[in-house]
Amino acid sequence: MEFLGEQIDSASARAAAKHELRLASIDLSARGLKLASKWAAEQLNGIGPIKEFQVETPIDSKYPAFESPTNSPYYDKLLFSKTLLDLGEFQRAAAIFEGDDIASLPDQARFIRFYSLYLAGEKSKEEETAKL
Repeated sequence: MEFLGEQIDSASARAAAKHELRLASIDLSARGLKLASKWAAEQLNGIGPIKEFQVETPIDSKYPAFESPTNSPYYDKLLFSKTLLDLGEFQRAAAIFEGDDIASLPDQARFIRFYSLYLAGEKSKEEETAKL
């Protein structure tokens, strides 16, 4: 693959794309652009894990480096579920961690899963009350 006249192997290109999408999602969320943040987080989760190559900060990144637990296998899922929670997509936010063992999830992931389920129940209860 060639990018700006340089040969880049696919693992490093995927790692750079994941890094940029992760930072973009965080930045967009901080600015209140929830749908754009959701799009970036969705794309980030679609890339999947990169085992053979890891990069901390790609060269020519337009975003500054930041400290975060990005080495955690759940970080990208956590970012995506948080954007869904911000948008009020509670069932979908809870479903992000559905196949994972609850005991192995980080505290934030467990909180988002259970709180999303709670909010989804409250939302459906409110909709049922409104019908009456």
